[in-house]
Amino acid sequence: MAAQLSSDAAKLFRPQPSTAGDGLVSSSLPSLIGLSAQGSRLSVPQRHVKAQQSGQRLSRLKGRGMEFDEVRPYIPGDDVRYLDWRVTARTGKAHTKLFREERERPILVSVDYRSTMFFATKGVFKSVQAARLAAMLAWMGNRDGDRVGGQVFTDQMLHDYKPQKGRHSVLRLLNDLAEHSTPPWLDQQNHQNKTGEIISDSPPLQHAYSRLARHARPGSMIVLISDFREWDTATRLQVTRMARHSDVIMIFVYDPLEANLPANRRFRFTDGKRQAVVDTHSDHSVQQYKQHFFNRKKNVEQFARSNRLQFLSCLTTDNPYTVLLSNLSR
Repeated sequence: MAAQLSSDAAKLFRPQPSTAGDGLVSSSLPSLIGLSAQGSRLSVPQRHVKAQQSGQRLSRLKGRGMEFDEVRPYIPGDDVRYLDWRVTARTGKAHTKLFREERERPILVSVDYRSTMFFATKGVFKSVQAARLAAMLAWMGNRDGDRVGGQVFTDQMLHDYKPQKGRHSVLRLLNDLAEHSTPPWLDQQNHQNKTGEIISDSPPLQHAYSRLARHARPGSMIVLISDFREWDTATRLQVTRMARHSDVIMIFVYDPLEANLPANRRFRFTDGKRQAVVDTHSDHSVQQYKQHFFNRKKNVEQFARSNRLQFLSCLTTDNPYTVLLSNLSR
């Protein structure tokens, strides 16, 4: 399977050489293709009516289809070809069979590649973890015959794709994840040459989710993978809008140091241009830091719970497959 997928990728996209940081600070296309087996073992229960085209996903629509659903009393206008004569004979009243149709589900995966995602002190960069999560979910959709699309956005650019069926749509998303996975400070010239929709009129997170809402159709599954910085009122409204007619899954990616600074230490951080030193010898400062992160994470999680959205947390040290496997089936 992996060899076949790699061959397809070579035909569709330019091959990308592996780097020393592949798997830790960046993701290559072959490494994301290699997650197809794990993604194919995942599943998400379906709660809403899905799309109008045939696929391998059962819908809640009642009608003529491939899967028998139930028998109910005959209602004038029902197709007499689907009368259940056994139940009719037993009860003395006409009953008709109902079926559930097989339908596909559009899957939209949004991946946050802003500068704050290129960070980690343990495990892998948040951006790498986000790419792995997205790849597994995309392969899951491909296995089920769903249409896969989504978006990848940075601080300045946004690339989005309407959901399409087939392996090509998955590879297109993975290729974009791989092309943008190198931290800007390690590949500044290449990042400057990237093309895409320029984000200038609103904060990147708000802009991305506003654009995503335009592509979402009733019954879609929408996955938001981010650290959810800049989580403001306008952004919440965009997600609420999508959740009215779609299943929304929010995956909060973070590094252990973001949640808990070790005491009596000095940390130096850099984005390649600027540097900052954080001194944790002050217990008050450490507690303030922890509380700030807790409030931010709790704010996003409470929003998800109150809107009946699924919320997942994924550390940079977690196995992304385990996180998805243990949470998506709930």
